[in-house]
Amino acid sequence: MQLLRVQVAQLREARAVQAVSQHALGRGSPPPTPAEGSLPQPLDHFDRLELRTFPQGRVPGHHVELGRAHAALVVALEHRFYGASLNADGLRDRPLRFLSSQQA
Repeated sequence: MQLLRVQVAQLREARAVQAVSQHALGRGSPPPTPAEGSLPQPLDHFDRLELRTFPQGRVPGHHVELGRAHAALVVALEHRFYGASLNADGLRDRPLRFLSSQQA
């Protein structure tokens, strides 16, 4: 059974390499564009009793333009309290305690 799993994994990897190579050479259809979305991230990573979350999403910018120019896959997430994840209550002092390098 283990041998079968290894063979399936190798086949999948070979197909992925072939698809990426064909796309890089301008052959075949381009991969689908991912849809914009968000992930519910814990507001406080260190307090298990804190159940609130914020919608962490992607951010546009220069890195996205560079990715397009070089046909690269770019994955980037916005930091909390910026862009669409800005809290509904604004930037009051109490919620800002979650804006730290430790919570990033």
